[in-house]
Amino acid sequence: MKETIDLFGKILTNTLTALYEPFGFSLLLSFLAMFFYLYAYEPTAAGKGWKNAIVTWYQKFKESVFFRKMFLLVFVTSMILFRTLLNRNLWLNPLSNVMGGWGIWETVNGEQKLTTECIENVIMMVPFTSMVIWTFQEKVGSSWKKILWYSGKIAFIFSISIEVLQLFLRLGTFQLSDLFYNTVGGMIGGLMYYGITKAKSICKRIELCGILGALAPDVARIITHLFVVSSRQRSMIGRDVITNKCRKTNRCYHYGRYFETCKRLFEKTSFRPSSAWQ
Repeated sequence: MKETIDLFGKILTNTLTALYEPFGFSLLLSFLAMFFYLYAYEPTAAGKGWKNAIVTWYQKFKESVFFRKMFLLVFVTSMILFRTLLNRNLWLNPLSNVMGGWGIWETVNGEQKLTTECIENVIMMVPFTSMVIWTFQEKVGSSWKKILWYSGKIAFIFSISIEVLQLFLRLGTFQLSDLFYNTVGGMIGGLMYYGITKAKSICKRIELCGILGALAPDVARIITHLFVVSSRQRSMIGRDVITNKCRKTNRCYHYGRYFETCKRLFEKTSFRPSSAWQ
């Protein structure tokens, strides 16, 4: 039991260390990268000196949701690039271990050594595909099948691009296990995004139902009041029409349910009654 706890502790420590190391660099790189974004799409406001550029950057970050999404996407991407390309040593033979890296143990000089690269490959792709789909959600759609397909495809293309660069730049080793674990992590990220969006929609529906339930008695009273007022107004308008008609023609016409009203009206006046009453 103790050995298992120590093993999980080492895995957690190595994984958090791998994620913590590029944090500051990725944050600075993302901040600078979004300046290039502003110069490309907001050249008038961002091209008037560094002070105006900083003010424009802050206003854009505060007002634009898409700008914030792009900033987070660049941040996550730079963390992955730092881990896979920018902070790697040169290798003389990048194809020396193509089929390695499938487990958490590797043999080094005849000794078993703990490695968490497979876990890191899964974890680092989870936020990446989630951010990509969140940023371009209108193009991806809301179906879980489309999200799963796009997340897996995006993760595979991004992963194979990194592996090819590692191969040609001799940074690290080309491994098929990296492609597999990165694709699995990307698909997990897509499913997590779908689950979060579904949970948010369900919460909104529950909140809306609660609001409608609280307002239902008031709405019913308002509708009842309007119906009663409308019925009274129609009755008064009908009596006015009959009264004016009777006064003009000195006769009473049979208008259905207003017949008795007209009869009482003629009894109180000097109008000549209709033959129907005689």
